[in-house]
Amino acid sequence: MPTLDVISVNLWQILISLANLTVLFLVLKHFLYAPVKKVLAERQRAVDEGYAEAERAREQAERYKADWEQTVQGAEAKAEDILRHAEQAAARNGDAIRARAEADAEGIVRSAEGEAELIRRRAEGEIRDGAVELGAMLAERLLSRSVSEADRQALIEDFLSEVDHD
Repeated sequence: MPTLDVISVNLWQILISLANLTVLFLVLKHFLYAPVKKVLAERQRAVDEGYAEAERAREQAERYKADWEQTVQGAEAKAEDILRHAEQAAARNGDAIRARAEADAEGIVRSAEGEAELIRRRAEGEIRDGAVELGAMLAERLLSRSVSEADRQALIEDFLSEVDHD
C-alpha cells in the first residue's frame, strides 16, 4: 500500500514546532506583552486622571454656578431694594412738588385776592372822589340858589353817608 508522505505525522517535527512556538511566545511575551501592558496601564492611568480632572472641573463648575446664582440673587435683591427706594424717593419728591405747587397756588390766589382788594379800594376811592366832586358840584348849584349854610352842610353829610353805605 502506498503511503502518503504529505499526510504523515512526524512527532519530532511537532515537538520542535511546539518548542519554537513556546520560545516565540516567551520572547514575544517578554519583549511585547510587558511593554504593551505597561503602555496600556499608562493609558488607563491617563484616562483615569482625565476622568478625575473632569470630575474636579465639574465640581468646581458647580461651585462657581452656586456662587454665581447667589450673586445673581443678591443682585436681584439689591435691584429690588434700589427700585423700592427710588419709588419711595419719587413719592416723597412728588409730595414735595405737590405741596410746593399748592403753596405757590395759594400764594398766587392770595396775591390775586390782595390785588383785587387793592383795585376794589382804589375803585371805591375813585367813586368817593367822584361822589365828592359830584357832591361839590351839587353843592355849588345849591349854593348858587342861595341855600343856607346849614342846609348845605346837611346835604353834604347826607350825601356822604349815602355814598359810604353803597
